[in-house]
Amino acid sequence: HCDLSGVTHIKINEISLNREHVYFTKCLRSQEPPASMELKGRAKNTLDVFFNWFGQEYLTGLNGVSCDMWQPFIDVVKARSHKAVLEFEKSHIV
Repeated sequence: HCDLSGVTHIKINEISLNREHVYFTKCLRSQEPPASMELKGRAKNTLDVFFNWFGQEYLTGLNGVSCDMWQPFIDVVKARSHKAVLEFEKSHIV
C-alpha cells in the first residue's frame, strides 16, 4: 500500500549480497523517505513487471529514471516512460 502520487523520479540499482546481485527500484520523492521494491533478477521482463505494478497513471508523471548502462533496462525505460529523462550513475560512466 505505497502512495505513489507525486513520484517524479525512480532509481534502479543493484547491491551484492553473498556474491549475488539483488536489484532494487527506489521511488524518489521530495521531502519524503524513498520507498523501495526488490526486483528478482536482472532481465528485461523483470523491469517490465515493475512498470506494470507501477501503472501507466504514474508512468506519465515520471520526469527521470536513473539506472546503470545495461541495454535491456535502457530499452524498457525508453519504451515504457517516454517523457522521463534517462540518467546514468557517475560510477558506471567512469
